[in-house]
Amino acid sequence: MSIKHALPWQAKIIAKIILSRLLFSYRIWQYLNLFKHGDMEKPGYAHHVFTTHFERVDFSSKNADFTALEIGPEDTLFSAMITYAYGAKQCYLVDVGRFAREDVAPYKAMANELKRRGLPLPDINETTEVGTLLKVCKA
Repeated sequence: MSIKHALPWQAKIIAKIILSRLLFSYRIWQYLNLFKHGDMEKPGYAHHVFTTHFERVDFSSKNADFTALEIGPEDTLFSAMITYAYGAKQCYLVDVGRFAREDVAPYKAMANELKRRGLPLPDINETTEVGTLLKVCKA
């Protein structure tokens, strides 16, 4: 059993508060697996979270267009891709910092997940930067 799992939650909180005062970037803490925003970097999980909310909305009105807003998208911008696949006319992703991964590999994995589910998504095979991906997904 690792120390991380052996400590009571109260000790973990105190340790995180102390460590957060050190002037390291979030990327370093994430790499060391000490701080992490959540599980939204897992394509299947991100899709599940979106559909859980999406299925609660009534789109029966004549104007069924929707705009998506995600506050705190965590470590990826998968929501932009998912909302595009479900027909959003645009998507806004708001966070207090630039925490989302900028390498395109996880986004290509998300594209594969959406394709596997039979959902539409623009071809991003040649995309090399996240900014382009966001523009393509109207985010």
